[in-house]
Amino acid sequence: MGYYEMAAERESEGRVKKLSVQYMPWEKEGQSVIGKLVSENVIVSRKTDGTYKQYVFHTDEGMLKFQCGSFFDNEQGALMERGGIYSILFKGKRKIASGNSVNDFEVTEIAPAP
Repeated sequence: MGYYEMAAERESEGRVKKLSVQYMPWEKEGQSVIGKLVSENVIVSRKTDGTYKQYVFHTDEGMLKFQCGSFFDNEQGALMERGGIYSILFKGKRKIASGNSVNDFEVTEIAPAP
């Protein structure tokens, strides 16, 4: 059996795993993601030379990647573990004590990492 035939057979049986990742921006209050944390990658910002994390989640809709901002990374993001299942709800932007505006999220752990 060739690779094309193998791919067609396994896809028809539902035995393939899509690895393509779609980018998801946080645009509207109430947006949410529920899924398993697959990875977190450190990105160097072109604007500030600082760093932030980009998260990859396996969801019912497929693989999604997104960033939440360094404020999130240092607070809620620091508590999430690879393999855990989480719900992340975007609550909009809010001002912090410094006067800067940050993305505001509510994170719920659905199942801990194994």
